[in-house]
Amino acid sequence: SLILKSSNYELYGDISRRVIATLYEFTPDVEQYSIDEAFIHVNLPTGSDYFDFGRKVRQTILQWVGIPCGVGFASSKTLAKIANHIAKKQHSGVFVMADNSQSVLEKLPVSEVWGVGRRLAPKLEALGIRTAWQLATADESSIRKKFNVTLVKTVHELRGEAVFEQEGPEELSQSISCSRSFG
Repeated sequence: SLILKSSNYELYGDISRRVIATLYEFTPDVEQYSIDEAFIHVNLPTGSDYFDFGRKVRQTILQWVGIPCGVGFASSKTLAKIANHIAKKQHSGVFVMADNSQSVLEKLPVSEVWGVGRRLAPKLEALGIRTAWQLATADESSIRKKFNVTLVKTVHELRGEAVFEQEGPEELSQSISCSRSFG
């Protein structure tokens, strides 16, 4: 059976712009990654609670824009994406990655790590690297020899080191595409 659903790109774009505008209410450092993802860079004062801050962000987006979202906090973008994935499954919608992320990364298949994907995962698994934790603790020089510098950066990110910096306009893709089906 085939189920056709309408796409409303103008609506998606409007909602995305409203969510980003809401995020700017919390911090001037917002990096939109895609139409439905953004990184916010915040340094709360000592003693502040990131979980409470995340609940406030989530509640404000729900109230002002009308959509639920997940909010994940971590020391690197790769860990933040993992935290966000976990947050979406939590009742609160918020997850703060602990400084020691071993217990979380041990349960996460390497194929679910940002930047690994379906093609690279089997090659890592053939080397015995099946979890995000095993990738985080892998020998950096052997990863560099067998793969590429981007995967080495991912290893550092999994270790909590912020390596993937905010993209400037000069680093953005040089092509744009928009495609629609079933007009």
